Amino acid sequence: MIEALVALLDEGPPGIVSAPQSVSAPASHLPPTKENAVRLLRELRLPSRALRSEADVEEAVAEYLGRRFQAVCEQYSIGGMLGLKIDVDIGDGQVGVELKLADSILGNTNEFHRLIGQAIYYDRRRYRGNLVICVAGQHDDAEDPLLRDLFTLLESYNITCVYVTGG
Repeated sequence: MIEALVALLDEGPPGIVSAPQSVSAPASHLPPTKENAVRLLRELRLPSRALRSEADVEEAVAEYLGRRFQAVCEQYSIGGMLGLKIDVDIGDGQVGVELKLADSILGNTNEFHRLIGQAIYYDRRRYRGNLVICVAGQHDDAEDPLLRDLFTLLESYNITCVYVTGG
């Protein structure tokens, strides 16, 4: 069923959306590439307080990335009739970062399945290989078999996954 949905999404062109306001525009910034975003996310250690909610993680990640990239936007519209928004966008649609708390994925199979759908839709609708799924949680959850399985599945669709810890 996932393959059928992916095939349908691959048929349509990505939507055109207007440029949102940026979080920040540093004087010296990195090119907005998936590789740069992944490298920075792998270096990130979130403050423990940021793991309280997905909104707190989003704010911390957007602020962190905003110091290194020219255009970082929270809740960026990916276009289309559904009005969906990705958590963090870099470079006005060039790289997308969808954020989730490990606790929410590990504690709820609906959230697990929802993330799979979001990731595939966002990638096919807008980011075309430049989507990063960033899961934030405690160090102990990083090697959970369910998360490993999720990452393996998403990476088979060329969607990069990064686990970020707090501390």
